[in-house]
Amino acid sequence: MSVGLRWNDGVRKTHGWCREFLYRNVERTRGRGVTDQLSSQDIIEIFRAAPDGILVVDASGRVIASNPAARRLFGYEGKDLAGCDVESLVPGRFRAEHAAQRELYAAEPRARPMGIGLELLGLRADGSEIPVEISLSPLVSPEGLRVICTVRDVTEQKRYREFGRAALRAAEEERKRLALELHDDMAQRLAALLLRVRLASETQIRERREALLAELREALVDTAAALHRIARGLRPPALAEAGLEAAIRSDVRSRLADTDLDVELDLDPVGELLDEDQKLVLYRVLQEAISNVVRHADASRLVIRLRQNGERILAEADDDGRGFVVEEVDVLAGRLGILGMRERAASVGARVEIQSELGEGTRVTVDLPLRTKVEEESAEREEKTADA
Repeated sequence: MSVGLRWNDGVRKTHGWCREFLYRNVERTRGRGVTDQLSSQDIIEIFRAAPDGILVVDASGRVIASNPAARRLFGYEGKDLAGCDVESLVPGRFRAEHAAQRELYAAEPRARPMGIGLELLGLRADGSEIPVEISLSPLVSPEGLRVICTVRDVTEQKRYREFGRAALRAAEEERKRLALELHDDMAQRLAALLLRVRLASETQIRERREALLAELREALVDTAAALHRIARGLRPPALAEAGLEAAIRSDVRSRLADTDLDVELDLDPVGELLDEDQKLVLYRVLQEAISNVVRHADASRLVIRLRQNGERILAEADDDGRGFVVEEVDVLAGRLGILGMRERAASVGARVEIQSELGEGTRVTVDLPLRTKVEEESAEREEKTADA
């Protein structure tokens, strides 16, 4: 960067606002007198090395200086931002409002965060938008008002916040599913058992009472099996004891035994390539997909596939049911558990794709990179971020 930071006749001006910047942003936490121990060149280097983007903007909204981090953040590396209109770094739909807010700030400047409670977006040189946090600090110089803008890219923080919210929603969906199953199945079974107990206790005819007790014993056995099935659904023991493929087969047998659904299982032995989290996610997503078929699809045939495709594992649930409009999937997400499926998959780096047409059935596909592939992709993202 050259404009505003050349160590020449403009040194007094540059050194002045740099020193003021340090007073405002360093000495407030470390005590006074810090800048008196630094040379002018030290101050310039601190400005250049700051990890957050720093823009110095005049009262008209013109950028008069920027540090390398700011240029990297906005995608102008190798090109100076000095002389640019600060509104050019704001998405077009917000520029008029930003300019108005800037004028209000100039009338009453003070150190403060910008856009408290709002999601702020910056506009990069390539037209993409990034979430940012911005702090403003005014500086009155002989040339007029200067505003020091500290800008931080909060893409990762936003992703973690969204993931946290998604995890909470997924947990809530799981609780709703369990509550529904307990209410719709177990509550009705227990009510029926209580009725049979009362009838047996009130019956005076021995043969009739014995018949009722026999029915009661059978109903208790069925209820115990149903309770075991619910408990198995919370943490399927077959997954750890027999492996992914056997756990899927066991779940299909127990859940679809009383239906007329024609089920085909095409399961390659891929479980040994996966860790416990990955296996549980694949199992759960397929479990939810099967539940959707039983509850909503009105299908006659279901195919469950599990196979390896290079460095990825693909799991599919393909039915010939009624289908739905994929564009409306967000509306259906709460009812079909699709949101929970996607969030579960995302937790291990996988992606859920849904293909469906009215009257043509639905296919749910889980695309799961193997751990080595996930680690490579994560390293590539980190490398790109570091290079930026």
